[in-house]
Amino acid sequence: LDERIIDQMCLRVLRKKLTWAMLTDTKPSKQIINSKTHKQLALRSALESIVLLKNEKALPLTAASEILVVGNLLDEKNIGDNGSSRVSPKKISTLKAAIKKQFPAARFLASNDPTLISQEAAQAKYVIVIAGFLPEQEGENLTSNRKYQPNAAEPVNKGGDRKDLHLPADQQALLTAATLANRNTIAVIISGSACYLDPWLADLRAVVWAGYY
Repeated sequence: LDERIIDQMCLRVLRKKLTWAMLTDTKPSKQIINSKTHKQLALRSALESIVLLKNEKALPLTAASEILVVGNLLDEKNIGDNGSSRVSPKKISTLKAAIKKQFPAARFLASNDPTLISQEAAQAKYVIVIAGFLPEQEGENLTSNRKYQPNAAEPVNKGGDRKDLHLPADQQALLTAATLANRNTIAVIISGSACYLDPWLADLRAVVWAGYY
């Protein structure tokens, strides 16, 4: 890499820092924390970050659609990294609560049991699979290693990248069970970075990358 390119990149960062230092004479008031304006900005950022990766005439669903939503991440307050990007909002909504608000008739199964998922998925018109990662499974997991996996056979990552791009084994089993049982399966991926969706991609009617919530 040409050293001049590195110099240019450093200059951009330093220029922006100096600009903000000159424009900001006082610290913002604490009253703006969790303010209505900031909540609206956070919601807009989240909505505009969601990516529709695939849609074979499955989305959008209507409030009256017969939907089964499955996955152990349903009830998790899963807002991502426990490292440098960690935030502490006063209120966190689970995916189950958010989906229930939009789809009152939806059924929920917060489980990764393949047999149970297969049985329930076969009876639904649409299945939404919430699959992905928890903070201790990726990212700068600096504070929760011992709490979540105190007796782990292998050392739990304390920061940095995952070892590979595969979903955790239980999440893979969840996707396999749902797609085999129901041809109208939609996947919502909770992840801070890329992950493999083979071999399920061809069998999924729609795929939504939602990041963390």
